[in-house]
Amino acid sequence: MRIEEEIICEGEFWLPDSDDYRVIGKIIINNEEAMRVDLYGFLERGNFSSESKRYPVILGVVEKLGELTLLNSFVSVFNISFSGVNRSKIITNMIYSGVHLTEPEKNFFKECRLKCDYLDEWMDTPGITVDTKYPDEKHTISYSKPKAISSSLEDGTIVQIDYEYTLPGYPVLKEAGYTQQAFIKIIPIKSMELSYFTSFAAKLSNFITLSLPDNGLSEITSFSCIMGNKESKNSICVNVFYKSLSSVNKRKINANDMLFKYKNIAASFNCILNKWINSYTQIESAIQLYFSYIAGRQTLIEARFLTLAQSLEILHRNTTSEKYIDEGKYDELVNTLIENCPETHRKWLMGRLLTGNELSLNNRLINLFMPFHEHLGGKRGVEKIARKTTATRNYLTHYSPLSKREAVNGEALVKLIFVLEIVILFHLYTIAGLNNENFHRLLTETANPLKMKLGYALSKTEKKKV
Repeated sequence: MRIEEEIICEGEFWLPDSDDYRVIGKIIINNEEAMRVDLYGFLERGNFSSESKRYPVILGVVEKLGELTLLNSFVSVFNISFSGVNRSKIITNMIYSGVHLTEPEKNFFKECRLKCDYLDEWMDTPGITVDTKYPDEKHTISYSKPKAISSSLEDGTIVQIDYEYTLPGYPVLKEAGYTQQAFIKIIPIKSMELSYFTSFAAKLSNFITLSLPDNGLSEITSFSCIMGNKESKNSICVNVFYKSLSSVNKRKINANDMLFKYKNIAASFNCILNKWINSYTQIESAIQLYFSYIAGRQTLIEARFLTLAQSLEILHRNTTSEKYIDEGKYDELVNTLIENCPETHRKWLMGRLLTGNELSLNNRLINLFMPFHEHLGGKRGVEKIARKTTATRNYLTHYSPLSKREAVNGEALVKLIFVLEIVILFHLYTIAGLNNENFHRLLTETANPLKMKLGYALSKTEKKKV
């Protein structure tokens, strides 16, 4: 989750079983550091232990946010002053705003609402119309709320994309205008734990990331849930704050810059969303590696290459059960080899044969590249790219002299990275169910950044004269 504006609120904090002992402090939530509470004292009376203290639940009341429930917190810093004020800092993992929960694990939520980066650009459905007439200087601003979109998943969960808007206030003296912002609502068939909604929200924001050019990354910016059972009439809205493992600054991306928008997949959106959600768990590790590359978490170009190579290998391993030979025949071959092997070498041989039926990285890469061979220089081009990728990965992993001759570096490595990036993206598109028409559009539109990047990646690299 990316915090758009820093929040600093003062108030009181206490433990659930010590309501009569409260400590003054302030809560600090921003995008640069862990969420924390700065206290003027300690949460426990006379607690001067040097050990790091952990608190499953901390309660509080602060200005602006109101009632707070802090989860999975621990003391990071404390200062004991015998002549002044004791101070302590507490790092917290998650914050519920608007409610006090002494046993949060026993509470369930019936729906959630979230906002994420670039959702408005991806929807590209402005409801605001400006009519300007010159020279009489009569101008009209009107607003018509776009129609909400609803999608039903196979497990009965409803995903809605709707819009909130603000109208001009009263009295309007110097300015008037409308604002519109898209949000997503997740409504399961039964009340669920919060972890269900946070996981689901990440899948949706990551889907938006697939549409972004030039290493853009969509993150959750607002998250709230309705607490209670489906049957309950009394509902409590809870705003939730939590930190991502690593967050990036939002880049400016316009609707025209998107690789694809909702309107490009509107006819099959329900099918695409189902495929993405259903496949996510299977390919999650490959997705996380790919997005860590997108976020620029590796500073060295060699590390960025290795991240993409590993993502491709995991993607193929998790989406296919292909082996060199039939499993039954391989087991027979292993038994024959073990029986005829000297006993002193059997343990070593069994270790070597354990993964002997797995495809090599080179074969996995060829299988991954081949569906897009017409865009990668044909079948010979695919074999060449796979060979270079394998040799470079082996060299950068083991620094083997045998791999060094075919390994690439410098500009050639940058180009190879771009090819791997695009191949991963296309496989994620395929898994999500985007059809060939979308691929054709991406690679034929003159100004499309993917076409330009792939064209550069496949161009010849001139050898510099020494």
